[in-house]
Amino acid sequence: MCSLLVSSIEDPFDQDDLKSWKYLKERLPSHIQLVGDDITVTNKLRIKHAIDEDACNCLLLKVNQIGTLTEALDRYQTKYLF
Repeated sequence: MCSLLVSSIEDPFDQDDLKSWKYLKERLPSHIQLVGDDITVTNKLRIKHAIDEDACNCLLLKVNQIGTLTEALDRYQTKYLF
């Protein structure tokens, strides 16, 4: 049997279950990425809410969810605006 190192966890909980997201993030080692995809859905307000709640430490940005590269970059910069 081999052992694998976990470096990233994506969407471990429902997108509206911020309590569980926060609980897990507080207990994970800092080198493990807790990726917010469904929790943020590349939506500026949801990204801000995830930041405010300290719910994840990594954002998965999907250009096809937002429409244009410019809009995706705007969502990326959201973390620096709040």
